[in-house]
Amino acid sequence: MASLILLPIGALLIPLGSFITRRTGFFSGFALFLLAGSFVLNFYTPFGSWFNSTLFVFDPLGRFFNGLFIFSAFLTGLFFLDRYPHRRLFFYCMLLAGTAAMMIIASSRNLIGMFAGLELLSLCFYELCALKKDAPGLESAAKLFFMSIFAS
Repeated sequence: MASLILLPIGALLIPLGSFITRRTGFFSGFALFLLAGSFVLNFYTPFGSWFNSTLFVFDPLGRFFNGLFIFSAFLTGLFFLDRYPHRRLFFYCMLLAGTAAMMIIASSRNLIGMFAGLELLSLCFYELCALKKDAPGLESAAKLFFMSIFAS
């Protein structure tokens, strides 16, 4: 549960911290640190912990997929370190939010939680499609947005 809380807090702290300092390397390191800490907390927290919810369940299968999502997000963040330095804050914020959305989907107990996680994940996908701000990226983001609206 702590790993699920850590990532959205980090996704909110990165844009707020950009008002304090302009060093983008700090925020990429901060995001990778949060992903590594979330990976450790995902497997460290004991089963049957203090959190009980009708929306989420933290079973071994959910923890496996949460760990898989966090590990793949960590690798993606490592590969993105030297690309698009002017979009680095934006990318890591969306990476943390998208990973949290995938964790919500993997840990959801009912369809309402799965739908909420899927919509949050699709918001991150819209933004990441338009990352380069070129015509094909903006077109794909608009198409994905309208397809999601009509599918919902």
